[in-house]
Formats: sequence, C-alpha cells, structure tokens
Amino acid sequence: MMKGWIVAVLATAISVATIAGTRPTLWSTANKVKESSNVYPLPPPNVLVAASFGYRAALADYLWAHVLVTQGLRMSEKRAFSELPQYYEAINALDPRFREPYRLADSLLTLQINDPDRAASAREARRVLERGIAEFPYDSELHLIYGQFLAYLGPGDLPEGSDEVAQWQAAGAQALIRAGELSSDEATAFKAISAASMLVRQGEQDAAISFLERLYMVADDEEVREDVGRRLSNLRMGKQASLDYELSKEFDSLWRSELPFAPRAWLSLLGPPRDGWKCSGPMSSGPMSSGPMSSGPMSNSRDSTCFVDWQSWSRHALRQRGATE
Repeated sequence: MMKGWIVAVLATAISVATIAGTRPTLWSTANKVKESSNVYPLPPPNVLVAASFGYRAALADYLWAHVLVTQGLRMSEKRAFSELPQYYEAINALDPRFREPYRLADSLLTLQINDPDRAASAREARRVLERGIAEFPYDSELHLIYGQFLAYLGPGDLPEGSDEVAQWQAAGAQALIRAGELSSDEATAFKAISAASMLVRQGEQDAAISFLERLYMVADDEEVREDVGRRLSNLRMGKQASLDYELSKEFDSLWRSELPFAPRAWLSLLGPPRDGWKCSGPMSSGPMSSGPMSSGPMSNSRDSTCFVDWQSWSRHALRQRGATE
C-alpha cells in the first residue's frame, strides 16, 4: 500500500515538473501562431439554392448575419475577410431581392484591413452593385451609392493613371445623373448635381446641360431648382434651351401665379386652370380646334385658350413662345 502511494506521488511530481518545463515554450509558440485564413464551408451557389429546401430568404438572412459578425471579428483581428465575395455570391443567389447587402457592398468589400488585392475587391464591389441595380432599376439610393463609388471611391483602388479609372468616373457620372432623375430628395439632387461638373471636365458640356435641364423638370425643391438654373445659365452661354425646359419654366410661372401656397406637384394633378367663359359651349373638333366650327363670330365652339388638359396647354405655350421669338 505504501509502495503504491510513493509511486503516485513520484508520478505526480514528474508530471508537474514536465508541465512546468514545457509550458513557457508552448506559451511562446502559441503567441506567435496566428490564424491567417479560413475555409469557405458552403457549396457553390446553385447547389446551395437547392440545399435550402425552399427557405432561401431565411438562409440568406442567416448568412448575412454571419457576414456582419465575421466582418467585425476580422477587423478586430486586423486581417481581411477573404471569403466575403463568395458569401456575397451565395446571398445574392439565394435572395436576389435582398436589398441591404447591395447597399453595403462597397463598404464591406473595399474597406478590408490588410487587403492583399484592393483593385480586385473594388471590381468585385462594382459587380455586386450592378447586380443590385439590375434587381432595383428605379432605386435612387442604390444608383447614388453606385455612382459615388465609381466616381470617387473606387478609382482610388485601381492602378493610377489607367484608362480604367477614366471609364469608372464616366460611368459614375451617368449613375449619379440617373439617381438625380429618380429621386425627389433634396440631398440626393445636390449630390447628383456634382455629376454635371464631372461631365464638363470630360468635355461633355451638352450632356451636362441636358442632365441639368431634366433635373430641373423633375425637382420639386426650390433651392435645387435655383441652383440648377444658375448652373444652366453659366453652361449654356447663349445656346438655346430645349423645348421641354422652356415648358417647365412656363409651368413654374403658372404655378406661382395660380397655386403658390401649394406644392408644385399639386398643380400637375389638378390640371391647367380653366376660364369658365372661354370653356363654355360644346366641344367642336377637340381642344384648341381651328376647324370650321370654330370660325365666325357666332361660333358655339370653345375658345382656343380653353385648356382641357396639359397637352392642350403645352401646345398653346409653345405657340405663344414661337410668336414672341
């Protein structure tokens, strides 16, 4: 019994001595070893879609949550999230109408710590954003994000002085223009206006004028319209404005005289103002008719300035404009 106890004590002592002797070396080795890469565990996107058994949106949500958590962990570890493009392909394949991943694609894909290939990350971000725009062609925010990335952020990760930089900036200007056309938001409109300056620098002055005229016609904010009007005056330099722009100016004059206390869009819904006396009597051959029924002092047809819709008002405005020139 005593012999067994002595053997146990000696075994314990030897074990303690061995651990004490090897621990400093193991601790030093463990501190030096760092996790440098991870294995992407999912199958290809087409297989993953089938493996979701119809719960595609739920699986896409789960993967997106994993992406956000992992991105934060990788930033704290100061290493790149190299599998992120594969996760994006999987999420987009599972739920192409999941908007949030598109909205954050440029930030997540390009703002990687210790990214070994920033140009490849920028190109991947552009591909993801273009997938988002294809799914949401009338989303002004996505067009704005896409345009700002191509015009300002993305080119900084591309080879300096390459033709690709100029191509990205030109595409970015077009995307910003589209964002301005789609949105009535004041902030978006002012950001889109910067595209006009880019077009002028690229020698596309006529394109800049055309964009600003379209933006003037769709914008409701007075401050935006005043800023656009000033820019047009500086750019046009004696060039004649388009008919659509002139009609928009005429509409503004009508709005300020007839309905200044209401938003501009209200007048569009209400239609052109009517004069009861001029619009009395039967319709002859249509609004603003000049046929036989409208001739003669005793004609019962409506007056030529009776505007039953915006089309008839536009024709009259253009006719008056031609008469004064």
